[in-house]
Amino acid sequence: LIDREFDGIGKGSPRLPVFRSSRNSVVEFHKYHLLQWASIRSRALALEANNQHNPGERLSAAQGAIDVLESALAFYPSEPALVESRELLEEVVIGIKAAGRIEQAERAESEGDITAARHLYRDALFFLSGHNMGGPEREEALQRINSGLERLARIDENILDL
Repeated sequence: LIDREFDGIGKGSPRLPVFRSSRNSVVEFHKYHLLQWASIRSRALALEANNQHNPGERLSAAQGAIDVLESALAFYPSEPALVESRELLEEVVIGIKAAGRIEQAERAESEGDITAARHLYRDALFFLSGHNMGGPEREEALQRINSGLERLARIDENILDL
C-alpha cells in the first residue's frame, strides 16, 4: 500500500518521511518476527528429530526444520544465523541417512545378502564423504562402515578359499 502511495507523492510532501519511516518499521518487524518464528520452529523440530528413535521420523523432523529455515532464507538469504543453522541441520540429515544405510547394511549382512550389504555400506560412505560433517558421530559411522566392509571382504575370501 505504501509503495503504491509513493508513486503519487511529490518530493516535498510531508507524507514522504512518515511513509519511509513506516516502511522501515514494517521491514524491521517482519525480519524480527520471521527470524523468531524460524528459530523457535526449527529448534522444536530439531529437538523432535533428536528424540525420535525411528530413522524415518528423525529424518522427517530434521527435514522439516530445514524447510522452515529455507522459508526464512527466501526472505533473508544472507542472514548468518539461518545459513549456519541450515548447514548444521544438513549435517544431521546426512548423519541420519548414513546411519540408516549402515543399519540396513548390517541387517542385510546378517541375512546373508552380501551384495546388498556392500552397496548399502558404500551408500553410507558416499553420504559421509560428500559433506563436511565432523565430530564423533562421523568417526563412529566410518568405523562401523569400515568394519562392515572388512567383514564382507573376509567373507569373500572365505568363499574363494572354498
